[in-house]
Amino acid sequence: MALPSLWGILSAAAGVAALASIAWSQVLPPPANQYLGMFDTVPTYQSTEDCIVCHAGSDTIAFRHHALINTTTPPVSCVNYTGNPASLANGCHVLIPDGSGGYTLQDFRTCGVCHVSSPHHSTRAALQLDCKSCHGSFVDNPGDGHYIPVGSLGFMSPLPHGEETYDPATGKTIVVNGCAACHQADPTAVDPRTGVVRPVFSNADTHHATQLDCIVCHPGSDPTGTGIRSCEACHGPDTLHNIQMDSPAAENPGIIVPFRETPGWGHVGSNWDCIGCHYSWLEVSWLAASAGPWSATVPYLKEQSAYTLPAGSARSLTLAGSGFVNVGGDGLTYSSVVVLDNGRSPVTIQPAAITDGEIRILLPALTPGNYTLRVVKNDKQSNRATLTVVPPLRISRATLGTAKTLTITGSGFGPPPPTEYKTGLGVFAGATEATVISWSPTRIIAMSPAFARGTAITVKTINGTVSGAVLTTSKHLR
Repeated sequence: MALPSLWGILSAAAGVAALASIAWSQVLPPPANQYLGMFDTVPTYQSTEDCIVCHAGSDTIAFRHHALINTTTPPVSCVNYTGNPASLANGCHVLIPDGSGGYTLQDFRTCGVCHVSSPHHSTRAALQLDCKSCHGSFVDNPGDGHYIPVGSLGFMSPLPHGEETYDPATGKTIVVNGCAACHQADPTAVDPRTGVVRPVFSNADTHHATQLDCIVCHPGSDPTGTGIRSCEACHGPDTLHNIQMDSPAAENPGIIVPFRETPGWGHVGSNWDCIGCHYSWLEVSWLAASAGPWSATVPYLKEQSAYTLPAGSARSLTLAGSGFVNVGGDGLTYSSVVVLDNGRSPVTIQPAAITDGEIRILLPALTPGNYTLRVVKNDKQSNRATLTVVPPLRISRATLGTAKTLTITGSGFGPPPPTEYKTGLGVFAGATEATVISWSPTRIIAMSPAFARGTAITVKTINGTVSGAVLTTSKHLR
């Protein structure tokens, strides 16, 4: 007996006719909409603009890199004299002769200049197959003991790709009973975060582009013989059945409720979502009344109200994303907390306010450095984000001495600017750059004929810019 049409089922359920040119919020996959997790792309297609989508802008990236200076002994060199790519060991900025006896800087605003290969899968965590370190609970780690079915495949078992079948409702051949029922390539896809065309790549392309060892996905001698159990090494049933986003469903706005969502917004939102993988079992809505495998769905962290904050004082922070609260298959409501970790002492913060798409927290006074930030809900954690905490930058006093020498005391000045080339950093009286005599994180001595009582001064550091005025002079000058 012929199987009913998957597309016929979804068309009747959702009233969707034209799929290609309508926004993801209005149509069903394929391709899978790109609101959750990493965009289905490949590293070679990424540009600096792609990097900034996740890494939150060039200014924030600069603070994150500068915060690495004092993470080594001796501190990281601002100048890279080695001729090798920038690194904590080699130093950062490469000097290029400008032809007139001076130097200019090699381009450092283009991410690929320093990151000559994809940083995403060459990190220590990636090489140790700690996928969850970045992706959170959207994936499993191979060999971590998570549940993988054993024995022969059952009639509800999906295939790694799927299988093709004729859809009499559309007259087209479609893919069912596997990942490609939703996860297919689309060169005309529009990135929902930027509103510009950004192609979606196929599962094969995105997985091969990680450049991980082939045996991670193909453990057998025949690479074409990979079965669904190999896929489940990273994409186990428990993980897959907890990926869901709040949809436009009118009956439960603002919270994820399994089997009560609009089709196409996750894996457990509706019966249609289920039959994409389990096409041989076309009516699985009986699961809606049972305690299904889902409890807390995976939260997704998209944006922060700030990516760089000063140390030493409590600050508010707002996080935006999805899946911060949900109703589980057990009928319980699950809510999230925020975890900050600087590698030494993790801090768990209860939200001051929370909805499906927003969390507001009050951060305690933090010490300078880079912090990993995650949203955690029960045993599920979001993708990784970063918060950079910089020393508080302020001028406490600017004292004018003899020979137009100015002593500036304060905090957060950071390391001295390199003297080999123009960085734009230093001490300025209006537009006039002063000569720096000495520089420490809390005290700068500079000299300029433009210094006078009441002169506005600006100190430009790797931690930002701060302004003040020459308010006092040494006693012997009075």
